[in-house]
Amino acid sequence: MLSTKVYSLFDDVPPRSPVPKFRLPDCYQVKNVQPIEAKISSFNEETLMWIFYSCPRDMKQQMAAMELNNRNWRWHKKMQIWLTKDDVMVPQSLGPTHERGYYVVWDTANWRKERVCDEVPSPGPNETANFY
Repeated sequence: MLSTKVYSLFDDVPPRSPVPKFRLPDCYQVKNVQPIEAKISSFNEETLMWIFYSCPRDMKQQMAAMELNNRNWRWHKKMQIWLTKDDVMVPQSLGPTHERGYYVVWDTANWRKERVCDEVPSPGPNETANFY
C-alpha cells in the first residue's frame, strides 16, 4: 500500500501536517454587526455597484440589484449596463419603442457615473423587453 503523504524514505519522522492548527483570537471575532439585509438601504450607489459586480450569482448581488432598482437604476439586458434617467434633462420619446435623451450610466472601466446622450429602447409598462 502506498502512503498518501509525501516524505523522504530516509526520514524516520513523519511529515508535519500541511495546515497548522490555529485559533483566531476572540478580539478578531466581530459579533455586533447587523446583517446586510438591514443595512443595504443605507449604502451609497458606488457600494451597491461594488456588491453587484463582486458577488456574482449570490444573494448579495440580488439585494444590491433590488436596491439599485428602488433608486431608479435599471439594468439594460442587451447593453449589460446600469443606467438611470438624468434628473435635469428628461428624455424625448421617439415613438412607442425608443426614447432619446441624457442618461447616467455606471462606467465599470472607470468606476464612476457618466452622463451620456443616447437612444435606448423605452421600457414598457412591465419593463420586460430590455430591462430587468
